[in-house]
Amino acid sequence: MKFLLLAPLLAVTLASGQTLAKPPARAESPADFAARFYRTYLKLKMNGLPDDRQYRSLAPLLSPDLRRLIEAARVEQTAAIKAHPDEKPPWIDGDLFTSLHEGAQSFRVGRPTLRGEYADVPVRLAYRRRGVTRWEDTLVLIRTPAGWRVWDIKLNGDWQFKNGDSLRAVLAPNQP
Repeated sequence: MKFLLLAPLLAVTLASGQTLAKPPARAESPADFAARFYRTYLKLKMNGLPDDRQYRSLAPLLSPDLRRLIEAARVEQTAAIKAHPDEKPPWIDGDLFTSLHEGAQSFRVGRPTLRGEYADVPVRLAYRRRGVTRWEDTLVLIRTPAGWRVWDIKLNGDWQFKNGDSLRAVLAPNQP
């Protein structure tokens, strides 16, 4: 009997081109997002600021304000190259997204800690060349209407030649 009552509604819905609402997809967890970010990072093999192709792949994973910081750094870098072509411009080499200048070759995501709209995700990273260098950085995510996005990366490596303490600090405009 219920089918007979619902059949006209279904026929009208299908005839109008509307579809029945799908249940919402399960929201991506901070750990799943972190793994997706680092898989993308590994594929891009960045050195210094991302180039146009790399940035197009990376930008959807970043918070709007982190994208603005990277875009401003790219503008500043381009201006420095133009103004001083014989000098090394800022952000030209080294991995900006991990503590190690050479970058990482593998990762393992740890257990996230939630802090309101933020999530801290510890990530074990490794680089192999004449031995293995291992360290742990912390991916700081922010919850946005589009899901989790990278807000910062705490660069926790403890060695002399890391770029800084966090991605946001590294991207801060150079002061004359």
